[in-house]
Amino acid sequence: LVALAQRQADEIVQVASRALRREEGRTVRHATQELVGSLLEHYARNRPLQVALAQEGQMHERLEVLREAQGRVQQLLHHFIADQGLPIRRERAELAAFLLIRAIQAAAWLAVVERPELVQTPELLEELTSMVLGYVQAPA
Repeated sequence: LVALAQRQADEIVQVASRALRREEGRTVRHATQELVGSLLEHYARNRPLQVALAQEGQMHERLEVLREAQGRVQQLLHHFIADQGLPIRRERAELAAFLLIRAIQAAAWLAVVERPELVQTPELLEELTSMVLGYVQAPA
């Protein structure tokens, strides 16, 4: 189980790195949608592992490799938030990244485990994207 968790941790960091890459003309919405969609796809592709982890009483929270991956993804998101000049005070960018990555991962993971029929829907992707954007962007 630990080897599978390590592979999953590495894949999660790769997914986040691709989604949060700097690219000319890329909007925050596009990057957010890519991050959320990629995580949903990743968890759906690894559904048997997600179910196994759930059956182990949320063991994934205790596996250090996954905790380290969350930390790396949090750092990527922190830098993305800071670089985009989003209306979050710089001293709160790290806290915002912590909250956002945990919320995205929890929602994606729970959808895969508890409501797998939602995972491939554009509605779930849009709702999660809107949730994140509602937090990081100033009201219009």
